[in-house]
Amino acid sequence: MGGLAHNIMCFPGAGAGVGNPMLWHCFRPYWLTISLPLPAIHTRISCIDRSIFVIVPESIWKFPKIGAFFHNKNIMVNQRKWLPRMKEAQISTSADTDRWRGVATSAAMPVPDEMRAWVLGDPEQLDRTTKPVPVPGRAEALVRIDAVAICATDLEIIKYGTPALIEGGPPFNKNFSPGHEYMGTVAALGPGVDEFEIGDRVTVEIHSGCGQCKRCRMGMYTSCHNYGLNFGDQNKGHRANGFTTDGGFAEYAVNNINTMIKVPDTMSDEVATLVVTAGTSMYGLTELGGLVAGESVVVIGPGPIGLLAVAVAKALGATPVILVGTRENRNAIGRQLGADITIDARNEDAVARVKELTGKGADYVVDCAGNETTVNQAIHMTNRGGRICLAAFPKEPATFDLGYLAVNNIYLYGIRGEGRSATHRAMAFMAENRFDAGLVHTHTFPMEDLPEALRYARDRVDDAIKVVVSMRKNANPAGSSGT
Repeated sequence: MGGLAHNIMCFPGAGAGVGNPMLWHCFRPYWLTISLPLPAIHTRISCIDRSIFVIVPESIWKFPKIGAFFHNKNIMVNQRKWLPRMKEAQISTSADTDRWRGVATSAAMPVPDEMRAWVLGDPEQLDRTTKPVPVPGRAEALVRIDAVAICATDLEIIKYGTPALIEGGPPFNKNFSPGHEYMGTVAALGPGVDEFEIGDRVTVEIHSGCGQCKRCRMGMYTSCHNYGLNFGDQNKGHRANGFTTDGGFAEYAVNNINTMIKVPDTMSDEVATLVVTAGTSMYGLTELGGLVAGESVVVIGPGPIGLLAVAVAKALGATPVILVGTRENRNAIGRQLGADITIDARNEDAVARVKELTGKGADYVVDCAGNETTVNQAIHMTNRGGRICLAAFPKEPATFDLGYLAVNNIYLYGIRGEGRSATHRAMAFMAENRFDAGLVHTHTFPMEDLPEALRYARDRVDDAIKVVVSMRKNANPAGSSGT
């Protein structure tokens, strides 16, 4: 054993005059060569300072006295086998940088101190600025955002504020970054996180519950009672990125690991952003009972959620799957995604047609249009004992036939977000190519053109359905489509 030699990679910490661990990437590490047996190792490493971070080769970590030595010296150690993809994974230990203490980063994927971000000022005013890169805590990871899709709810937040809730009130002029349908690459790991590795491609769901309120304990984390109480100095544990905490219109965001889903290498960034949309549709069908195989399902409204509701219902075995819409090009996409029948509500009575096709009405109806007319259509096209899911909602109070609902024992459900881990199930379908979610992606813009991307989504320019903003320099031009 005496002829073997090993290297320990050492990075200067606070004692060496480098206070910010993010700056470690700028310094050339030095190597300390040690030789077995153990007495020689102890002699060689006894000079290591408490402020030094070291990477220990796995070949010598098996000797327990080495681990005990580092522990007694209060020296933070990273074994290479912990993050096998990264050659120089680091853990922050500087006493001058408590915010980053215990966070694993990598020289192969350096994290800057600041990031570019869009923040919400007055209503309909987004400003591009810089913000500090957020630091992941326990059970969290820092995600470098690679692409973010624009949702109709983003447009609502930017214009009206709701349903975002920042510091107990509207999100305006609070240095808040919206955006919630994003995917990216894991850039740093909070203390104790080993479920993911730096470099993993992930997509995310929005909500992470506080884990302590009544609804979270029931598994209903999208209905967390501490919603909106986690921004700035306030932290009740709940996160809803893009609603109550900073979201995806930025270069980095922190996510709870429960909200992260690995993305297959074969899936494009743009398609990966659509998992939240598909997950919302999946959640709606889950709340309606989930067992829709052989049952009739009607989807009203061929927007992104409606179109993917068709796809999910078909993948779950529903038959027939009926789509009600007013635009033939959207209905055509619905047929590609699995709709057995489409109904143009401009040219025929949707309720009468559904009853004709199903006999006594549909077993399940998912309203993705969210206006007074479609709510009443949903009620009257559902059979006795059937179920309705409101996946969209009217902007104003609506009048609907409550008596018909009650007399016919029809159940009405409202959903919020993509709860009960529905995004994980949606990803399972998408990863297996059970449907082509990319059919709803129509346009891609670079992040610096976010205002134009929002205009395309809001005004449906060039018949935009799902608009994606990409951080990549080679983002597809506006008007392009595909996966």
